[in-house]
Amino acid sequence: MEVKVPREVRKYEESVMLGLSFRQFICSAVAVGIAVLAYFGLRDYLGNEGVSWVCIIVALPIALIGFVTYHELTLEHFALAWIKSEMLMPKRLWFASDNYMYFAYQEYKLDKLEQSKRIRKTKRHKRGENN
Repeated sequence: MEVKVPREVRKYEESVMLGLSFRQFICSAVAVGIAVLAYFGLRDYLGNEGVSWVCIIVALPIALIGFVTYHELTLEHFALAWIKSEMLMPKRLWFASDNYMYFAYQEYKLDKLEQSKRIRKTKRHKRGENN
């Protein structure tokens, strides 16, 4: 007897019925139910072609909820992450490079300037100048 083990354990989905996962099966059943309700509700007002298009348009988003994943996120998790990143907490990232060598050189120049002032001051002090 041979048992198939998927390479990535986290990607394993248990099949409930007709090869669909529980999530896919529920979303498919709800989509079919809504399409049937739309058909029986609108068949008197629209022709067969119009009703069929309405059924497809109404059922498609609900069916997609069960089947669509993006970067291993389900549709509602992806929508929440997108709303959070784009609307609730948007931030603009600015790139500004820092030249650390320039800042270090400026500090070095200031140190040398202060050192030379101290040396001149001590030389004047030794010579007896009071400026």
